[in-house]
Amino acid sequence: MRQLKYLKIWLTLGWALVGLVIFLSVIPRAPDMLDLDGGDKLLHVFAYAIMMLWFGFIYLPGRTYQNLGIILIAIGIALELIQGLSDHRSLSFLDMVANAVGVSLGWLLAKTRLSFTLAHVENILKSRNA
Repeated sequence: MRQLKYLKIWLTLGWALVGLVIFLSVIPRAPDMLDLDGGDKLLHVFAYAIMMLWFGFIYLPGRTYQNLGIILIAIGIALELIQGLSDHRSLSFLDMVANAVGVSLGWLLAKTRLSFTLAHVENILKSRNA
């Protein structure tokens, strides 16, 4: 885990992102945010990439971060199965794939300099408060 001064805040925001995705996945009708062919799949990729990348800002590469990726993929699968059981949403295997692709993309992005984003934000906040 990275040495972050505001770790609890960053973790809370990360899990709030996960909660938001869960909420939007189980409400009767998700908002139409991207009116394109396949736009729904792009939103799935984007949402899951952002969640995985966010935790990449917090966790160093290793078992914990890997397990978080597995958990996010499992959440994506479980949410699709739940949607398939509901009267108002439908099961989509392509959404499951898009979710897993998003997690993979976030994992790859976290291997770049982007992973230092929260540490950089904290340095900016520290210099402004000094």
